[in-house]
Amino acid sequence: CTDYQIPSPPENGSYGWLPEYHGTMCAGIISAENNDKGIVGIAHTSKISSIRAGYVINLGVDDSNRSDWYPLGYDVMSYLNFIDAIDYATYIAHADVICFALSLREYSPAVEDKVSQVCNLGRNGKGVVFIISSGNTEYLLSGGQDTLNYLAKHPDVISVGAINNQGKRLQYGDNTNNLTSCYGDSLDIVAPGQNIMTTDIENEYSEFSGTSAAAPHVAGVAALVLSVNPCLTREE
Repeated sequence: CTDYQIPSPPENGSYGWLPEYHGTMCAGIISAENNDKGIVGIAHTSKISSIRAGYVINLGVDDSNRSDWYPLGYDVMSYLNFIDAIDYATYIAHADVICFALSLREYSPAVEDKVSQVCNLGRNGKGVVFIISSGNTEYLLSGGQDTLNYLAKHPDVISVGAINNQGKRLQYGDNTNNLTSCYGDSLDIVAPGQNIMTTDIENEYSEFSGTSAAAPHVAGVAALVLSVNPCLTREE
């Protein structure tokens, strides 16, 4: 169930929606119910608003083999979509915590201004807690340099990297998708990101890896903190 989504992409032959499990897996880590089924979310009594800020175009790949989706798929999200999603979360859903498990690779002044606005003026001036994954990169591109996606370097957000089951940075070979957690001086915190069991589409449960699995852990903890004291500011 999606509370808000951008307009659907046009159908064009083999192009169209791919089944999208990513948001469902993030949501499960944060708030899966404590109902004696599957898993329990970190903040399992919290309210959650699901927002689709982008979509994946099917480039003619067999949907039955999920491992083939992304090499042949194409992620589409304009910065206007991203800004609309932030506005909905802040001013319509009245979110205390926003968790974006995605990467923006190109600088956008409009996006930066919008993030600054909600982090400082949202929640009636207390500021929205804005959590974003640091991003994943191919292992060949991750050696010895700051690899954070640019929005994770924003001074008002909490940027989250992923660690493996041994408490070290998630790297190539730690997971079936060969994801490597981006890092750099602006990284704020790390959280578990290797083979995390969570909710999946079609009423299933699956393992989830990468910084997209790590960021919801921090979002869940932030929700718990604010449930105890909702008067805390973002910085507190």
